[in-house]
Amino acid sequence: MKRYLLTLVILVGLCAILKADDSIPKQVWTDIQSSSTLHILDNGTPGFFYDFADHEMMSGATTEIYKYRHFSGDFGLVRSIENRDRVIPIIGVNIHLGSFLARFDTVNQIITNLKLNQGLLQYFVAGAWSGQDFNANKTRYGFYSGFRAEFK
Repeated sequence: MKRYLLTLVILVGLCAILKADDSIPKQVWTDIQSSSTLHILDNGTPGFFYDFADHEMMSGATTEIYKYRHFSGDFGLVRSIENRDRVIPIIGVNIHLGSFLARFDTVNQIITNLKLNQGLLQYFVAGAWSGQDFNANKTRYGFYSGFRAEFK
């Protein structure tokens, strides 16, 4: 009984806080709407994938489906570099590391000193992935990195 009463008090308190300043949820919703984009096969990221479950190196490609600021949700296909007998469908969470790092003046200065094009940095991505290996009936997961290409 005490749990139900405590839960009720917390819910009423949260509703009172949200009602007192309803501009915060509205600002969050506006930020999500203005900073997110939906993509359908207009880009691709060939990359290196590492599987933590089997300690295996893999190669494959992903495509960005949904992007919010420097993060995106991806779908792709991978296969083992050593054992090429099956392809595994995966989903991934990706951070656009290059475009995030390009915001800092120190990184831009280093790129300029190395006489590299600063625009290339925006295409570097890194992330985590998970997929179901239907042949072995197990879940595989790991990290990946690569360079994004756009097909616009």
